[in-house]
Amino acid sequence: MHLLYTRFITVAGQLAPLLGEFERRARAHPEELGALLSECYAAYFSARKSLLVSRITEQIRGLDPARTELVELVRFLYCAQNELVMRRDRVL
Repeated sequence: MHLLYTRFITVAGQLAPLLGEFERRARAHPEELGALLSECYAAYFSARKSLLVSRITEQIRGLDPARTELVELVRFLYCAQNELVMRRDRVL
């Protein structure tokens, strides 16, 4: 596992309770905290993207387009994206 990803997991575990509380407060006061929460999400997903894109690209290149693995991966990624959008929308 990449060293930065290991560090990300460690820090994410420490920040999860704080972010949970922040999300709760943002739901109660969206006009005051909604934009700041959106910035937090943008920073989080930017960091995740920088850690995951190369690994995902490597995995996709290793798939055989003639087999169903690629189709299954695309379906999974589409569902994961939809889930993240729904979670974000519930908080905001």
